[in-house]
Amino acid sequence: MLFEVAANAHNDVLMVTFTLLAFVLLARPSNAVLSSASFTLGVLVKYLSGLGLVWVYVAAAARTTSWRSRVFRTAAMVVVSVLLVLAVAAPWLELPDSLGPLLDETAGVGYVNSIPDSLALAVADRLSAPVELTRTLERLLALGSFIVYLIWEWRRVWSEAT
Repeated sequence: MLFEVAANAHNDVLMVTFTLLAFVLLARPSNAVLSSASFTLGVLVKYLSGLGLVWVYVAAAARTTSWRSRVFRTAAMVVVSVLLVLAVAAPWLELPDSLGPLLDETAGVGYVNSIPDSLALAVADRLSAPVELTRTLERLLALGSFIVYLIWEWRRVWSEAT
């Protein structure tokens, strides 16, 4: 493991370290803001881990008893995360030019070597349907399934927060 980290300089290790630190900090409800800060640093390493930050917000808010404290705690966590992102990104942020590469990376084709896309292409070929139609339906099905999963997971996190 040490050779893998040092020799290859993987940023996964840094992201996972910040994420694990966030979970350790989240074990104590009083450390929710520090937990979100740690998770935010992990998100700055790899943005896809940002989904976990949402669950940190949900778990921290679910632990409080009143809606007022839930709103306050969540707002404090969001403000700390935004300030941390701005502080870390400010030296390299040149708007709007710096957004181009980020948007290009995240708005890519999304179906290179994708099993769902291969199935959509097979369905389009089999039914003589337009490829873009089957890709659109495949993406809507995937997005709908993901939203249902997120709602289910939110209910679990909310009900089991202790």
